[in-house]
Amino acid sequence: MNKFSTDFCLFNLNKLICNKNFDFPIFQEYIHAKELMLKQKCQVLSLSLLSKFSIAETIFIQFGQYLKIIKSDPKCFCPKNIILECNHKKVQWIGLMAEILDGFCDHENTQQLFLSNTCCIQSFSPPPLEKLYATVKQFKNLRQLTIPFGCTQEDIDNITSMLKDLRHLKHLTLNSTDKNTNQRECLAVQKISEFAIRRMIELRTIHFVVTNKLSLNEVPFSERALPLTIQIVVYGLQTQYKIDTRTGQERFKHKCSKR
Repeated sequence: MNKFSTDFCLFNLNKLICNKNFDFPIFQEYIHAKELMLKQKCQVLSLSLLSKFSIAETIFIQFGQYLKIIKSDPKCFCPKNIILECNHKKVQWIGLMAEILDGFCDHENTQQLFLSNTCCIQSFSPPPLEKLYATVKQFKNLRQLTIPFGCTQEDIDNITSMLKDLRHLKHLTLNSTDKNTNQRECLAVQKISEFAIRRMIELRTIHFVVTNKLSLNEVPFSERALPLTIQIVVYGLQTQYKIDTRTGQERFKHKCSKR
């Protein structure tokens, strides 16, 4: 049994699961599989090793408080789905995800990209969002995207610049990283929504998750011919706003209760 087979739990020939550091020698030129899952116990991620895997459907990378990324020139071919998940609060998870995405090539292969933290939506420290958006805009064939969003004017400009290149996007989830007042979040939600209504013809849903209850102005949508539903949820609470370009804007005035 070679080194490759002892470092993985093989549930079947199509699904590879690694529960240890992803940094070991393999002797095959390429490993072909349907799915590759790297679990939280993986504290070292070699992008050179990752480039030896040809994954057709899904790459799932989960990490916790610590992750050392070993960079390399060889890139990993993008699969149909990429899921990056952090499950710890006090870690530079957004920067780490940007570094991981730098290890991929053939970005047009990917249709679904999910970048999230299961413990929170806020960033432990000011996140390098500009780098993340510049990287994600290379994935031009995305149909579904989950990504953190900042609320400064620079962040808004970078988000809309990214969205201009994602012309095939149908479903967008934006998780706010903002720790400040609801005015800043409100402005970001308003501007991104208006941009999407005007410019993103293929888009069908936007799901905002924010940290504060918002007082949103009326979002103009009369010029939108195709349907678009925008949902605004306060993190950990119920939906606060729903905007449907076919029926109008609705605010849920009831007191939000824990789910």
